[in-house]
Amino acid sequence: MRCPGCGLINPSTAFRCSCGYSLTEVRLSELERRLANLAAQLEEVRTDISALRQAPPETEAALPLETPAPPPPPRPPVVSEADRPTPFAPLPAAHSPRRPSPEWEALIGGRWLAKIGIVALVLGVLYFLKYAFDNQWIGNTGRVLIGGFSGLALLFGGEHFQTKGFKLYGQTVAGGGIVVLYLSIYAAFNFYSLISQIPAMLLMVLVTAVCCSLAYRYESRTLATMGLLGGLLTPYLLSTGKSNQIGLLSYLLVLDVGAGWLARKRRWGFLNPISFA
Repeated sequence: MRCPGCGLINPSTAFRCSCGYSLTEVRLSELERRLANLAAQLEEVRTDISALRQAPPETEAALPLETPAPPPPPRPPVVSEADRPTPFAPLPAAHSPRRPSPEWEALIGGRWLAKIGIVALVLGVLYFLKYAFDNQWIGNTGRVLIGGFSGLALLFGGEHFQTKGFKLYGQTVAGGGIVVLYLSIYAAFNFYSLISQIPAMLLMVLVTAVCCSLAYRYESRTLATMGLLGGLLTPYLLSTGKSNQIGLLSYLLVLDVGAGWLARKRRWGFLNPISFA
């Protein structure tokens, strides 16, 4: 290190040089001077920061925005009568074939075909049974049982269609089952003499009650008419020629009361003339 006093180079920085100048004191003096300068600079920085914190923020006054006035609407061009185009007459609409009413479509495609189908089914079963009876394939009791089970199967089938949402088909199939049960009871009494008058009467009354209950449940006017007509024809179909006015009048009274109750509940006024005919 070079001595700041005499300018000679000293090999060690910890001892005095030949002129007697202390190198250690020189280094300490220089460090103290630098430290004092740093302290002064730090104090200036602190003063500036305090001044910035205490100074209020400068706010600029918000200047109102000037909204430009909307441009005036353009004036419509003046068109003379001679320049106006001549309006064309509307073309006549093309004649399209009139479609059938949806009500007629539902009537022909749904109700009539369903009824025709169930009538054809009943006639086919009757023809087959007649052919079997003529050839002595089935005895009298078997014939009646086949008819009874067929009628019950049709009733259950109608209930199945009704619960699945096919109301029209359910009512039609149930009506076919009622007809088959009436015919089976009539054949058992009148043709084959398998049952007497009282059991046949009770069975037909039961079938009539089932038919009327299904009519009330399904809201079917057709089943209501079938049940009422079957009830009215029961005394005639099971007549033995003996006069029993009290029993006949009692039966008709009960039938008329039931028909009147059904007509009132469902507001079917057409049942009243049929029941009192």
